Amino acid sequence: MLHAHEILIAIGKLTTLVKDQTIYSKEYLTAAETAKYLNISIHQVYKYSSGRILPHYKPQQKVLYFKRSELDQWINSGRIKSHFDISSEVDNYLSHRSNNSK
Repeated sequence: MLHAHEILIAIGKLTTLVKDQTIYSKEYLTAAETAKYLNISIHQVYKYSSGRILPHYKPQQKVLYFKRSELDQWINSGRIKSHFDISSEVDNYLSHRSNNSK
């Protein structure tokens, strides 16, 4: 049987999980939510936004907002090709090259 203290800890953990899940249903995120979403520090969020690395919105030059879909695009823009991807591209290039030379 759980003690009252253990129940309170469990409720606290559940509350945090529910709050974290709301990030995935929102279109625009705050800087703190963006840090959680990208798994980086809030300092990095401000550094990336001031350096114009992260796309962001700053209505009336106050609070920063980040569009979740644009954050996803930003993440996807940094894709590193696997060895398989590169090998497939080489094979594709060589097959097209040999077909064009005929």
